[in-house]
Amino acid sequence: MNILWVCWLVWSMDTTSTWATKCLLHVGFYNSSDLGAFGFLDPEVIIRGVLLIPAFMYGQTSDLLTPHSITHQHLEDHKDWEWYYVNV
Repeated sequence: MNILWVCWLVWSMDTTSTWATKCLLHVGFYNSSDLGAFGFLDPEVIIRGVLLIPAFMYGQTSDLLTPHSITHQHLEDHKDWEWYYVNV
């Protein structure tokens, strides 16, 4: 049996993402201390690719993923972008 370990993303409820508002959907990491932040999936039920664009205007944070997480960008002083845009 094949399984895939995933780091879940949360949707931002602060913005209205529609074609009319011309605003892309915002997603970000769950806090890694949250029990639901990581999980397993059957590889047959996943989307194979998506383009996430850092939302530079919201800045970076080191509060969501721990410095020792394998999902963390170690090259950038233990910081990740607060939010990402989902390109559609």
